[in-house]
Amino acid sequence: MLKAKKMLDDINFGLSTLQSFIATYTKLNFSDTNIAAEDLVADMLNAIFGWSLVNANKIKPNHECIDLFDPDSRVGVQVTSKKGAAKINETLACITCHDLNLTRLIVFTLSPRQKSYAIKPSALDFNHKNDVIDFCRIVIEARHASFEVLSDLHSKIKRSMPFLTDAFSGALDAEILNSYVTFGEEGDGASPLRQEVIQLVKDKKTELAKKKLDECAQFVLKEAGGKLYSLANLYTLVDPLKAELFYQKAAVLQPEGVASANLHGLNLMKLGQLDEAERTFKSCLDSPGLTQVQREHLNGNLGILAKKRSRYPEAVEYFRTALKLTGKSDTEGFANHYNNLGSCYNHLEKYGRAGRCLKVARAFIDKAIEFEDDLDERKRLMVKKSNLLTNTAIQLRYLAVKRREPKLLDEAKPLLFDAISIAEMSQEKTELTRHYGNLSNVYKDMGKYDLAEKYLSRSYNAAIGNDDHLGELTNLVNLGHLMIKTSELGKAEKYLDEALVKEGNRYPKLRAEVFGYFAMLYKAQGHLLLSKENFDLAAGIYQDLELPDRLRSLVDELNEILFEPANAEPADLHQN
Repeated sequence: MLKAKKMLDDINFGLSTLQSFIATYTKLNFSDTNIAAEDLVADMLNAIFGWSLVNANKIKPNHECIDLFDPDSRVGVQVTSKKGAAKINETLACITCHDLNLTRLIVFTLSPRQKSYAIKPSALDFNHKNDVIDFCRIVIEARHASFEVLSDLHSKIKRSMPFLTDAFSGALDAEILNSYVTFGEEGDGASPLRQEVIQLVKDKKTELAKKKLDECAQFVLKEAGGKLYSLANLYTLVDPLKAELFYQKAAVLQPEGVASANLHGLNLMKLGQLDEAERTFKSCLDSPGLTQVQREHLNGNLGILAKKRSRYPEAVEYFRTALKLTGKSDTEGFANHYNNLGSCYNHLEKYGRAGRCLKVARAFIDKAIEFEDDLDERKRLMVKKSNLLTNTAIQLRYLAVKRREPKLLDEAKPLLFDAISIAEMSQEKTELTRHYGNLSNVYKDMGKYDLAEKYLSRSYNAAIGNDDHLGELTNLVNLGHLMIKTSELGKAEKYLDEALVKEGNRYPKLRAEVFGYFAMLYKAQGHLLLSKENFDLAAGIYQDLELPDRLRSLVDELNEILFEPANAEPADLHQN
């Protein structure tokens, strides 16, 4: 019974903490936390109700209406942090629209459920009293579950959230204490500190005993914070969400050091939390006693962040600063910064400068590979080379459009296949997302839409499998564009709608592309007023970013789109 109570306490504490964390991040419009919670929700519902829920995207990429699905019982689950009935009614309508053959819909709300919901009538029998489930319901079900079910649920939550069960119950405390000679072995009554404190208390010297404990506690907390930062740094490689939670808990115990803060910023960037990433990097840059190498890396990371946010001139300045700080013998560092500069100039439509920077970067990375004897290091450098090859292919693709020279696409294609071969051998999902996506774009420009869709699907799956927020978003935008090309306008609208929501005013250039593709979509549907509204939004962003080539390309594509006049809205729309 005591073991069951301990497991129930762990479950209650863990889910309560996670719910609080999600509530905070939902207010900041960070949807990544909700997405990352989906697998945990599946594990919990499977343990309690005996279902076999899996992520719906594994069954069908970008699955409609639901997040989780049990193919056997045909139960679907929508996971949401939105309050009220709107999301529920929207999901029920979506299920009817897409004719999903579900026996039951469960809405798992990551915020506390309401007492009642105004549910609209639908084809699916939905009872909010039984079918809206929250974390509190999980704890209640766990309390009445058999020991076997409780144990299964506890192990699944513990596996998903070690930072909330072991880390802040007694288990991690014991683990930490065991590592310090000062405390002796766990349960060792002869511990020197314990003996000393007890004796001081007996001698009525409580202030001195307290001072001794305070000194030791400060040491323990510092060491514990260091251990948590180490765990957070490692989690950035395998689970960005867990990494973020470890960083937050560690910060309570100890201020973040420069090395951990730098990795923390990169992790935040991967999660799409760009404001937090920028604050983290800049806070590091203001730290006293930074080495030249640390300043170089921080400027490089701030450049990457600025590039992601379409602040290309700012990114160029960061990369130039990083180059000035790079050590003379650091060929890899020079390759990194020149490669990133080349990418920036691609975005700035300065293709001559891009080509020169990428050529210099290629020479440096080849030199670094040539003089590296360690096989693992050579593989790592080759992955960086694959990124450079893709940036060169992007430059050729942009030039092909600008100069109207399709033969340049034939030059870009083998570069991308080389990049893919390198990344596939190392199973680098982040790089594969880029390589597959850009190869898809080349095939799309060639008019080979079947091949474009093949590689775009690979890119999307790689992004989903790697929790790559920006990669997923970019793929949704490209899927919308491709569906317009293949006249699958319903699918195009769905992809673009989802992309606009996920973009969240964080990536201006991508936002312009979404509006531009909406302009194309609405023109194809004959909705000229909507087409013009979206064209104006896209044009405004492109003008703000000083990207005339993108704007001209959008106008060219719009002029190629035909529509049925009978479906057109009366409007005086002229495109120049």
